[in-house]
Amino acid sequence: MDLAIDERPAGALLSNLDVIYRRLQDAMVDTGDRTVLSWSEAAAMAADQSIEQAATGVLSNLDRVVGGAAPVSLGTLLDVVEAGRLAELARPLFPTATRRELADRFAARGSTDGLRSDGESSPSDTQTLMAWY
Repeated sequence: MDLAIDERPAGALLSNLDVIYRRLQDAMVDTGDRTVLSWSEAAAMAADQSIEQAATGVLSNLDRVVGGAAPVSLGTLLDVVEAGRLAELARPLFPTATRRELADRFAARGSTDGLRSDGESSPSDTQTLMAWY
C-alpha cells in the first residue's frame, strides 16, 4: 500500500493552533501575572534568543582569536574568516565537528563550496557569513 507523504508543517494540520496552544498552556502552566504569548510570538521570541546566544558565542570567540588587536565587530569577523582562520574561530563552538564541517555549522546554512580541499576558508565563506549576519 503506497501512501502519499504529507509535507505540510504540523501546524498546518491543526486549525487554530494559537487556541490549542493557549488551552494547553492554561492547563499546564501557572502563568501568574506574567505575559501570555501566542504560539507565533513564543516561537519568534525563542528564535530571537537562540540567535542572540549564538552571536554572543561568536563574538566571545572572536575576541579571543584577535586577542584585543582589533575591535570585536562584523568587519573583524569577516577579516578573520578572509585570513583563513574560520576553523580557529568556530572550533570552540563546535568541538565535535570536523574541520570540513566547521564552515557549514558556523554559517548554520550554506555549503562547504567555499571550503578549499585543505580545509582552510576562502572568500566565499565570507559571503556565507555575510548572509548569516
